Amino acid sequence: RHHCANGATHWPPLNLALALKMARIVTTIVLLMLAANAYANGGGPLLLIFNFMAFAFGSIVIIAVEAFTYRALAKLELSQAIKDAFWVNLWSTLIIGFGFPFLISSLAGIVGEIYEPAADYALAVGTWIFDGIKHPKLTIAFVYLWLVVAYFLTVFLESFVLSKRWRKRKQNSPVTAERINWIGNTITYLLLILSFTLGFGVELWPKS
Repeated sequence: RHHCANGATHWPPLNLALALKMARIVTTIVLLMLAANAYANGGGPLLLIFNFMAFAFGSIVIIAVEAFTYRALAKLELSQAIKDAFWVNLWSTLIIGFGFPFLISSLAGIVGEIYEPAADYALAVGTWIFDGIKHPKLTIAFVYLWLVVAYFLTVFLESFVLSKRWRKRKQNSPVTAERINWIGNTITYLLLILSFTLGFGVELWPKS
């Protein structure tokens, strides 16, 4: 900052890249606190908790994998490949990474409230995890099922977003956006499933 002759204090304009970086750090800290709090207290939709943690810890890896795929298969410049990977992942994270499990867990909770005899099964479908859960194996099984469903939804959504970006800038590519996203998301979702298995599945699976 600096002081003008009239005594007023002026702050220099905040660099956009720095502002975005600061916003990302704050958002990551908040998401980690929410996820850790839910997990530590033994309650919450497991798929949503896992996706929060995957976003916080793995988003850079996921973007890097897909950017590499775009650059290698579509012959894009590195900077353009990174931008494309960032934007398609932003949309898929908001809509599928967070929105999809939130919808599932919310609907499951509503069903459990309306029809109490099916509450335990409904909560398992919604991937809810908490102390005294009746069907932990079923809960974990549904996390795997929803990850597979999310994989297909992500491919379709990211293909749509990427195709739209390419049409806007008249991008020529030797392969289609759909093919690129099938390949890129196959790699990233295999990593996600492996991460869930090692980080949650093994620990939460009943020992008896």
